[in-house]
Amino acid sequence: MKNFWGFYDNGIYRVGCNGATIYVYDNSDNELGRIKVKPSVYCGAFQPDTNIFVAKAVEGRLFVCDLSKMKIIKKIFITNRCPQDDGFDFSPDGKFFYNIERREHTTQTQLTVYRTSDYEAEKALFCDKTDIVLKEMEFDAQTGECYVLGFMRRIEDGVISNGFVGKFDGSEISEVKALEIAAFEDLQTYKEWQRFGFTNQKAKWSLDYRPKYANCPHFTLKQFYDGLQANC
Repeated sequence: MKNFWGFYDNGIYRVGCNGATIYVYDNSDNELGRIKVKPSVYCGAFQPDTNIFVAKAVEGRLFVCDLSKMKIIKKIFITNRCPQDDGFDFSPDGKFFYNIERREHTTQTQLTVYRTSDYEAEKALFCDKTDIVLKEMEFDAQTGECYVLGFMRRIEDGVISNGFVGKFDGSEISEVKALEIAAFEDLQTYKEWQRFGFTNQKAKWSLDYRPKYANCPHFTLKQFYDGLQANC
């Protein structure tokens, strides 16, 4: 297989993301087709129990692709003001797509919720928060609970004060556990690598300078939150 930035497998299709092209394979690694997209598409995710793949472009767009038809069925414009390189996830039932976005300022994030029935935005959260910056989010496969990873900025000067992992209940972040900045950066690098599918290409650009979790088995934000990876 080519050395993709992002690589994903839903048991039927395997998808590789490499900038301006999404490569689609069957589960025997036979190429089925290619979908051309805007540049800077390096990661994405499968909608649960479907052949829909959502690709996220750094340049401010989402591409909703139907792999059974080998085409883009919807393009979502986010913004051309800020790069889009933060996390996303589907709800366990596949009905919603949660995307961390930067719309007005590179230092400020919001969490936008899209209905997967039509991929229209249903709501946007934390738009007015200047002290919370979200980086990754993850639904736990066993409990369905959602965990978020981010950091806090001091309101008076905008300097990062600490990282955190917390629970997201659909509207608010609660039960927050603070992280030292170095611990946050290590964890964020690992979870970003996971979001790209643990590819070698992504590892070359991220793990070389933050290698703490390079040889760890897969672990979830919930496990980290519960302290199960403290010695990894």
